[in-house]
Amino acid sequence: MGVLDVSGGGSWTGGGVSSFTNNGSGDITMGFTSPLGATIDDFQVLATVQDKTSGHMVTISKPDTSSIRVIVEDDQGGGIDAKVFIVIYQVT
Repeated sequence: MGVLDVSGGGSWTGGGVSSFTNNGSGDITMGFTSPLGATIDDFQVLATVQDKTSGHMVTISKPDTSSIRVIVEDDQGGGIDAKVFIVIYQVT
C-alpha cells in the first residue's frame, strides 16, 4: 500500500519497487523487486486518484507478475500526472 506520484518519472511511498518506466504523460510502469504472485491472477490492485480535480480516472494493468502499469487520464482521455493511492493484495 502506498501513494504513487506519476509526475517527474515516478515516486512511491510503499516499499519493494525496483524501477519506474515513464510511458508518457500520466502513464507509468512500476517494477517490483519480487514477484507479486506466481501468476497475475494471484494478486489484485485497487487504486484511486489522490487529487481534488474531478473527472480523473485511473486504469491498472498487470503486464507480468513483477510489475503494474498505472495510467491516469482526465475526462477528455488525455494523460495527466497525479498522485494515485494503490493497494496491492494477494488473492487466497
